[in-house]
Amino acid sequence: VSDAEKRTVAAIAREGLSHASVAAPARAVIEDLDACIEADVNEVPIFIATSDFRLKYQLRMSREDVLERLTECVEYGKDHGLVIDYIAEDSTRSDLEFLCQAYRTAIDAGADKICVADTVGFVRPEVMRYIVREIKSRLWRESKYKLPIAVHCHDDFGLATANTLAAIEEGVTYPQVCVNAYGERAGNAAFEEVVMALEELYGIDTGIKTEKLYQLSRLVER
Repeated sequence: VSDAEKRTVAAIAREGLSHASVAAPARAVIEDLDACIEADVNEVPIFIATSDFRLKYQLRMSREDVLERLTECVEYGKDHGLVIDYIAEDSTRSDLEFLCQAYRTAIDAGADKICVADTVGFVRPEVMRYIVREIKSRLWRESKYKLPIAVHCHDDFGLATANTLAAIEEGVTYPQVCVNAYGERAGNAAFEEVVMALEELYGIDTGIKTEKLYQLSRLVER
């Protein structure tokens, strides 16, 4: 985004955090990947859309162009020793067959995990469950494609936390969250909401020190 952003990411990456993988997202553009490499991160979620709407009006690319660009960028990241995630931007408004084709393409190129993105906060929990089930049934038939799945939800209709939990119920193991739900437009799934729901409603030990959540939220707010 900017040199200042790059310096900030690099400073975090060089902290030597023992229990964290420091990641920086990149468009499916080689220059973005180079910026992440220069910032010393060890993981890069690469995002490029799969919905026909975004392909036509945002990217102005064909489906074939997207798959070609995706292959090029995933392979480039792996060649530089990065952990690569593939975020299918606007997954929840995508044709399921093409969405899964994009996931297979990324995995064939070396991706380490895949992500379902509700980029405009478009779906209800029942729909999120259906999408995750369909992805698993289409991909997980072959061990090669049985990769961990992440989920990235926006809160345009106030459903980011609910959709994140629905995805987890269907087997997603990497919920993407933001402290205080900060994020573009209406925000993203709230870190503290997802953590407390998993701890108290699902009985899942997240490893988070929940007594520090209030302090963290205040710090990030400042």
